[in-house]
Amino acid sequence: MAILDYLQRNPDAKDTLEGISDWWVRKAATEMKRSAAESALSFLLSRCLIVETRREGLAPFYRVNPEKSEVIGEILKRQRFS
Repeated sequence: MAILDYLQRNPDAKDTLEGISDWWVRKAATEMKRSAAESALSFLLSRCLIVETRREGLAPFYRVNPEKSEVIGEILKRQRFS
C-alpha cells in the first residue's frame, strides 16, 4: 500500500522498479525488499490500479492509473481505518 499511497500524493510520479523500491518506499518509511516491490507491482497491475510503460532497451516504469483514482482512494481509506 506504500506504493499506492505515494502515487496518490504524487499523481504525476513515474519510475522504474528500482526507483520505486529505492525512493518511493523509503519515503514511506517502509522496509520493502525488491522481491516484495515486484509482488506488489504485480498485484497492482493485475487490478489495473497502476499502468506499466515499456520502452525498448530500458526498464519499464509504472504510474497510477488515473481512471482508478476513486477505487484507490477507497482502498487507502479502508487501510487507514483497519
